Amino acid sequence: MVLASFVSCADVGAVDAIKLDRAFVAGLPEDRHDLAIVHAVAALARTLGIEVVAEGVEHERQCACLRECGIDGAQGYLFAPALEAETLRARLAAG
Repeated sequence: MVLASFVSCADVGAVDAIKLDRAFVAGLPEDRHDLAIVHAVAALARTLGIEVVAEGVEHERQCACLRECGIDGAQGYLFAPALEAETLRARLAAG
């Protein structure tokens, strides 16, 4: 899905970042198919100068694998649980 959405963009130059779906992160680092997709997305993005952010990162081993693959950023429960918008606004306002 991620690759299909990315490829369907009419103007690739207008894209500055793409998200790597949690479906490709969940099996890392053990699932060789997920790993191959992550490597391919990272290589394509590097060639095009596009940032890649992985979503759904829950374990340090996934984060380490993504870092080794050259993924630029990550989000998920490993870093913070999902928050309601109002809770996030309150935390940001509190500093």
